[in-house]
Amino acid sequence: GQEPALLRRRADGTVEQLPPTGPILGAIETARYGEAVLPLEPGDAFTMYTDGITEAGPNRRELFGVERVIALMKEDVESAESLKTRLVRSVEEYTGGVYNDDICLLVGVVKEAMHRSWANTLEQTVKVQESSWQRGEHYRAMSAQK
Repeated sequence: GQEPALLRRRADGTVEQLPPTGPILGAIETARYGEAVLPLEPGDAFTMYTDGITEAGPNRRELFGVERVIALMKEDVESAESLKTRLVRSVEEYTGGVYNDDICLLVGVVKEAMHRSWANTLEQTVKVQESSWQRGEHYRAMSAQK
């Protein structure tokens, strides 16, 4: 499954679920994406993760779920390392350390305001599925540049 990326705004502690921006990366060679800007402020935190986290659990009816990931993101975030540790430790405690799937996790915390020229470069790496623009929705999603 493709899980929603999450963005926690330090200013008010809200957590935004960023909808999928297209097919899973690398799954469809001809996939097309649009562009958008992702405004970030110092202290904002984000995470992208695979379903190995949300589908972890003692059985198929008791899964960790997106809601638990969101709850963990709502807590204050000091650093990317502390957020990663919090998420992984919580999944391990919930599952007893037994996983049914692989886990991939990317976390980040904005340390300082970006210079405008860096923001322009970042703007070129941010992709949004074209159909979301056609619906008039401005989804925010961040993708790493190769």
